[in-house]
Amino acid sequence: MHVTINIQKIGTYTKLPDRSTIPFGLPPLLNEDESLYGLLEDELDLTLGLEGYKDTGFNDKYHSFFDYIKRTYKEGSSLKEAIGADFVSNRRNLVTIAKSAYDVRRVEIQAIRKNGVIFLCDKKEDGEDFSLPYGHRFERYLTLDKYGNPHNKYETLTTDECSKCVLRTTLSSGEETIKLFYSAEIDAMDREGQFVELKTTSHGYRKWLERGSLDHYLQSYLANVPYIIYGRKADYYSQRVFRVNKTWTNSIPNSGVNWKKEVCFNQLFQVLQKIKSKLEYDEEALVLQITREGLFFEPECSNNFVINIERIGTYKKLRNQTAVVGALPNRLNENPDHFGLLEEKNRMDLKKGCREFRDEGYGDLFYSFFDYIKKTSKQGTPLQDTVNADFISTRRNLISFAASLYSRQSFVIRALRKNGVIFLCDKKSENQTADDDDPGHGFKFEQYMTLKDNGDPHDQEEGVSNAECVKAVLRTSFKKGDEEIKVFYAAEIDALDSDRNLVEFKSTVQDQSSWLYRSSLNHYLQSYLGGVSCIIKGQTTREKIVFRVDKIQTNKIPGMKVKWNAENCFEKLFEILQEIKTRLENDDEAIVIRIQGSQIYYEEESGENCKFDMSVTVDFETIGTYMKLKDRTVVVGALPNRLNENPDHFGLLEEKNRMDLKKGCQRFRDEGYGDLFYSFFDYIKQTSKPGIPLKDAVKADFISTRRNLISFATSLYSRQSFVIRALRKNGVIFLCDKKSENQTADDDDPGYGKKFEQYMTLKDNGDPHDEEEGVSNAECVKAVLRTSFKKRDEEIKVFYAAEIDAQDRDGSFVEIKTTRFDQETWVRRRSHSYYLQSFLGNVPLIIKGQVTDDQVVFKVNEVETADIPHMNVNWKADESIEQLFRILHEIKMRLKDDDEAIVIRIGGRHVYYEVENAMKCSFVDANFLRYFG
Repeated sequence: MHVTINIQKIGTYTKLPDRSTIPFGLPPLLNEDESLYGLLEDELDLTLGLEGYKDTGFNDKYHSFFDYIKRTYKEGSSLKEAIGADFVSNRRNLVTIAKSAYDVRRVEIQAIRKNGVIFLCDKKEDGEDFSLPYGHRFERYLTLDKYGNPHNKYETLTTDECSKCVLRTTLSSGEETIKLFYSAEIDAMDREGQFVELKTTSHGYRKWLERGSLDHYLQSYLANVPYIIYGRKADYYSQRVFRVNKTWTNSIPNSGVNWKKEVCFNQLFQVLQKIKSKLEYDEEALVLQITREGLFFEPECSNNFVINIERIGTYKKLRNQTAVVGALPNRLNENPDHFGLLEEKNRMDLKKGCREFRDEGYGDLFYSFFDYIKKTSKQGTPLQDTVNADFISTRRNLISFAASLYSRQSFVIRALRKNGVIFLCDKKSENQTADDDDPGHGFKFEQYMTLKDNGDPHDQEEGVSNAECVKAVLRTSFKKGDEEIKVFYAAEIDALDSDRNLVEFKSTVQDQSSWLYRSSLNHYLQSYLGGVSCIIKGQTTREKIVFRVDKIQTNKIPGMKVKWNAENCFEKLFEILQEIKTRLENDDEAIVIRIQGSQIYYEEESGENCKFDMSVTVDFETIGTYMKLKDRTVVVGALPNRLNENPDHFGLLEEKNRMDLKKGCQRFRDEGYGDLFYSFFDYIKQTSKPGIPLKDAVKADFISTRRNLISFATSLYSRQSFVIRALRKNGVIFLCDKKSENQTADDDDPGYGKKFEQYMTLKDNGDPHDEEEGVSNAECVKAVLRTSFKKRDEEIKVFYAAEIDAQDRDGSFVEIKTTRFDQETWVRRRSHSYYLQSFLGNVPLIIKGQVTDDQVVFKVNEVETADIPHMNVNWKADESIEQLFRILHEIKMRLKDDDEAIVIRIGGRHVYYEVENAMKCSFVDANFLRYFG
């Protein structure tokens, strides 16, 4: 098939920073100074003027082009007649389609017919380019400013404006013609009025012919550009141009290239011809998918129902449910031996490395996703502006809605509107606990099928963990007619292939027929809504041995012998989202969506019952430090001793490095008892102006000890009983437990814990302590904290002091503990209290010494405080903080006036509140209160 091409220049325009246009605007003039061409005496430094550069030219897919069309054509005229074309596109789409005959990179291009014209738009996000603009710097060297003078090489670079040419190109073959209307950015114009393309390259001539010539030829040819000016660099890492050459566009196909222009133009014509034949009527749409396996024309949902999945970013979810922005998943192991029917030696035993697997990935709910949103957003920006969506959800909810048309399952999803955005959360996510029945075999298959960071395959016996994972952040638009619904969500990603496409892994005992019948719908929806291009499906024996691995393109699944229709699923999803959005018109409204098979019920719900919006946020503010002296007065600003970070003190200790805690403790006696609030009150007085109201001085609702907060927080899981009294004075509520009120010396304390602290810290001069040095607890250093517990619109602030054992070389506080328990027993019996003590002290690290029965430390471990809740613990950190908040809230509600008091009795999980006579609460010093106004 012979294709002839006629390219007609219609006009030009300048694109302004706000994406509006100035018709007839021209590109800058080419700098034709002879010293800039050939082998240069003075190389062009492309790094100059880039300080503070920010890409401001992105996100202009059609905005400026449409503005130009509106400005240059009469309002009300027929669009098709005005532009005289069958297609509206950008040049990039045409280049991508034409070169796909040789250079296949996975691309999705949407086509929709409107007003008799077919619009083409690639799905790739036109996002900000964070790389440095060396190519734009070269353009500045080779062009003149608006006054006809060369640019100053130190001139600050911007991409606010650019010039574009508007073209109408006719492709003809036989009796059929196809006309295209598009714009193309133009770099420069020579003195004869010809357009010029400016490029930099580090390729030698032969490598350029092989790798860059096709793309550059099509880009210039389709913009009617007669020649390209190349700035040549020594290598990829060099940003200095040493030679500048001119290459005529028409000469490139005859320069020994490994492609033929005729094949490219035939490819472009045939693809456009097929799109045109499939979109005969307005509102019809399809997606052109260009893949290594071929070109696919997939219909978009009917009735003008269009789905656009936009990948915003990625992040790694850590064990502590925080996010590392920008992290990517592991690379796919594309070893051919891993695909097809596997030879015996290549089969994968999924049981290997799973013996100690435990589910550590549960309970994330929205925590890591919210952390990602906060880290990538400017504080104070309205939430709806930040996410640019109507809904925040999990992918699982969208799958549940979409699959409900064919599913027999029942589930409950709650919807709550806050800050103009509707949050969706299913009951499973709200109440998720560890899945003790998960053997980890699916994660083992992922491990076999991915590479380590260094590019090597994983070892068969390597352990498996799901504590961390990588997620893609997506904004998906569902559009039907004039209504558009946007959903913002995160989806776990298993791997990236060599083309950087997302990959999903699945293992199953089902053969292909059973898989199509039972699992294909769920797997398709999961992959499609995750922006995943293909599924790697491992078929296993009953003994969990993978014997066959197939690669299934996501877009091909609906065309297999399935018993469901993808379009109907997405129509159902849209219908449910539309109904939810209609019912929740105002903030703080909520509903429950109950789905039983194909039946859907909507019920009003109280926003108070939507737990997924009720997590307590904790904000620590370290106000200062002090040393408590023997007489219970304080030295403000004192710091704890430095941690002894000698590596010999950590891990499994050699015999010579073991620490005998009995040494130096023979004369130890407890001198730290009875402080109650004395030293803390002295600190407050020393750091506050006399006569100032107490509430203004502490800026808190409560004054407490850390121990009281720990007692409240652990009560949900503890069997212990204790009594705490609360008294309101001067607008502040004081909390004191009976133990502190009546504290006497602990004659049973041998001082071994203090001895371990001594071993693990340095003296003031930086030397380690002597083994036989005596131990005392008469003095200690404390941090003063104001901690805010916030839930929705309520905030409770507590002012308290927490003893600090040491600080590391970075100035971070450290907790030092001894235990006779091994790790498993410690996690079961001590982890909760240790975690809360460190967490509420704003301490990031615990040094844990394990001792023998003879009080000799033989093993020392560093335990990150944030890691403890993700160990195999039998408690939940967020529930503990919720319990603490509930009790503080209840106390605050009961004590609304000064001189009111209550007793809080906690027995196991039960909390009782009783009215108390304030006169019996003697733990607040009257002199302290008189100091304040």
